[in-house]
Amino acid sequence: MKRAHPNVRIVIAGMRLPNYSADDYVSAFGKMYVDLAAKNHAALVPYLLEGVGGDPQLNFPDRLHPNAAGQKILAENVWRVLEPIAREVSGVSSRAERGTSHSKCGTRK
Repeated sequence: MKRAHPNVRIVIAGMRLPNYSADDYVSAFGKMYVDLAAKNHAALVPYLLEGVGGDPQLNFPDRLHPNAAGQKILAENVWRVLEPIAREVSGVSSRAERGTSHSKCGTRK
C-alpha cells in the first residue's frame, strides 16, 4: 500500500482475545497489533471494543457484536485516533491547494 500510495495514513484497530487460557497466545495476540502498527508506522486504536466488549447492554444477544449503542462507542474509540490524522491531512492538503506552507516561526511563505 505504501509503495503505491506513499502518503497514505494507516490506522490499525486492535483487538483482544478473552482470557480463555493461561498461555502466552492471548497476550501475543494483543501485542500483534502493537507490533504491526510500529512496523508500518501506523496509528493504533489499542482495543476497538474498549468499553463495549463483554457488556450485555452494548451487544446483541450473541454477546459478540455491538448493538447501536455499542457502535457509537466504537466510533468514538476510532475517532480519538482518526481525528488528529484527519485534521493533519486536511491541513496539509488545504495548504497544498493554496500553495502555502508554514515556516518554523508560524508565518506563511
